[in-house]
Amino acid sequence: GSVSTGGLFAHRQGLAFYDSVYIEAVIASFCYLSSVSFLLYFLLLQRKWKEVLGNRELQTFTGIILGTSFLIATNLFLTGTYETWISAFRHGFFQVVSFISTSGYVIADFTKWPYLSQALLFLLLFIGGCASSTAGSMKVIRIIISFKIMARMFFKRLHPSGIIAVKVGQKPIPADTVSKITSFMMLYFMVYIVSLILLSLQNLDFETTMGVAAGCLSNTGLGFGEMGATGNYSMFSPGLRLYLCAMMLMGRLELFTIFLLFTPTFWRNT
Repeated sequence: GSVSTGGLFAHRQGLAFYDSVYIEAVIASFCYLSSVSFLLYFLLLQRKWKEVLGNRELQTFTGIILGTSFLIATNLFLTGTYETWISAFRHGFFQVVSFISTSGYVIADFTKWPYLSQALLFLLLFIGGCASSTAGSMKVIRIIISFKIMARMFFKRLHPSGIIAVKVGQKPIPADTVSKITSFMMLYFMVYIVSLILLSLQNLDFETTMGVAAGCLSNTGLGFGEMGATGNYSMFSPGLRLYLCAMMLMGRLELFTIFLLFTPTFWRNT
């Protein structure tokens, strides 16, 4: 369950049943390792340590985990959710890895945490792991390039005649790739918005609807509100449950792959 970032677990109460730091550390470690690009392990076998450690996506992914864990742990400690900062960091770090790896493991009822912590976890649902990993969602590299595109637009506003390439590290990204990533991001949020509207037919509160839509599309399986850390999808009607299945397929198989199946041109022998 941790290597596939599927979050499968035998006990009904999940990892919270064991209350073991060792078990949590092992599962969090393999969720992290499985959310890293598997191409980097090929480079490790070739002993190209410098390329691995200098990988911008890996650096950003690790930085997001550590930075968000620190913010959540501090928030949990200052609000009195946990008595010690170490305990707050233990629970915060594990849930951060669980959310961003889209594995969906739970060791605490995060719906009872302060809203700042919940908001940070919610944002992690849209980030996901690295490209070429078992994690779902949008992937870190797409987030990085999206910010690079926005930075280039600010530059072009100040210098209309200037020419600047979108780069990740020292490597320029081809214009075709930039266009594909922009299209993917737009399609992802379009699907999310349509899903919000359809799931609203169940007449649940907005927090639950937003959390379920993000959780299914990212393949995390977690949600907020009534869904919470221990809820299930039986609250939805059979029709909407089928749509939730479709959302999970779209989130796991990449959106363009699914949508191409419904275009007439794909099936024509041209």
